[in-house]
Formats: sequence, structure tokens, C-alpha cells
Amino acid sequence: MWKKATSPLIAGVLYFAIIMGAISIILSVIYPFVEDSKNQIAINYARKNIADIDSIISSIALQEQDAAKIIDLYVSNGKYKIDEGKNAVYFQTNVSPNIFSTRFRTKTGNVFFGTQLNSESIEYDDYFILENSYLIVNISKKGNDENYQDINTSKIINSIYFKEKKLYLYQQNISIIPDNCIDQESGIGYVYLKEKGFFLPRAIAVARMIKANNNASFDIYFELPSDSDFLLIYLKNYNI
Repeated sequence: MWKKATSPLIAGVLYFAIIMGAISIILSVIYPFVEDSKNQIAINYARKNIADIDSIISSIALQEQDAAKIIDLYVSNGKYKIDEGKNAVYFQTNVSPNIFSTRFRTKTGNVFFGTQLNSESIEYDDYFILENSYLIVNISKKGNDENYQDINTSKIINSIYFKEKKLYLYQQNISIIPDNCIDQESGIGYVYLKEKGFFLPRAIAVARMIKANNNASFDIYFELPSDSDFLLIYLKNYNI
């Protein structure tokens, strides 16, 4: 039985997160049908519970300020968490990869459902932060689609922080030269987040080079996948 005053969660978003678990992978090899069935039953209960919580919060939000409600939850093979800092309620469990593919997310109303949702993208005044359980990447914030600014591709990343080692990699030690062509390192464009928020399967910032010094245009993607200790940097939409 769970009771929670509604004020921190009114107008909030509910997240239903699943993290791939090594133990479950081992068990699925030994008892694949039994283990997958248990996981699926637990997930079905959790999806119903999260939907019920969402409905109750929406209902109570229309009532008086101190309104509250007692919720009966059947909990199996997982746990519910309240994160007031992120204004979210979520259910987390470990499952076999036989049930869901890695790093996917769907949305129904206020409820997100997916796997490995531990990346986040946050916007600040002068920079963006891409973060997961291993890394914090500080990205320069430059212009927008109506206001282009000077861009140097080697100066887009301000720093990368490795949480486990407590080490920083700073801008002066980072060089990004598209197609190894120095004329494509500088130009005009802007940098933006693909999606803002928490509980993402991957955090992505995009540097859109509208016109490089050699007249090329392209996008540089900075992708931080969940549960990964590396940053992917790749080129898309190249034209000259």
C-alpha cells in the first residue's frame, strides 16, 4: 500500500523504465520460457499500476490542494521509485533481452515505456549537458535555426567527465575535423539538442554546419547512449 501527497507530482511525467540485467540473461539461458513468462507478468502488472497512478494523479490535481489517495499496488520482480528532483514516478526491473530490444522508448499519454532509459539531455544558458551513468559531456550552445553563429567543430565539446575515474578531458585535448579536411573545421551554423529531458535511451546534441569554409554543409551528431562509457561522434547529411 502506498500513499503520496500529490503536490510534487502534479503535471509531472510518469516514467516506466526497464534496465537490461546480466542475471536475467543468465537465467533466461537456463529457464528461458519460465523466466520470460515471469518477466512479462511483472511488466504487465507494472504497466497497469503506472497507468492507474497517472490517472489518479490527474484526477487529484483537479481537487483541493491537500487531496491524497491510497493506492494498492501489486509489486512483482521490480520496484517503484519516486524522483522528486525529476518530477517522476517510475517502475524499474531487470529483464531478459529476449523480451525487449535495447534502448527503445514509447509514449502513451504521460507514461513512457522503454529499456535502458538512463541518459539525459539538459539545456543551460550557454551550454548543453549530455549525461548517463558513466559520462557527463559539456557541449557548447551556439545559435539556433534563425540565428547562425561561427562554429569550430573542435571547440563544440567543452569537456567530458568520466565519473568512475573522476577525470576530465578538456577542449584543448579534443580535435574534431570532419573528413580530415581542415576547411570543414570552421564555418557558420548552430548547435541544438535532439531531445531534452530525463529517462532517454540516448542523449544527442547536433551541430548543424550550414556553410563550412569550403562551402560544405553537414550535421555532426554527439550521441551518448545509455549504459555506455563512450561518446559516439558521427557525420550525417553531408553536401558540397
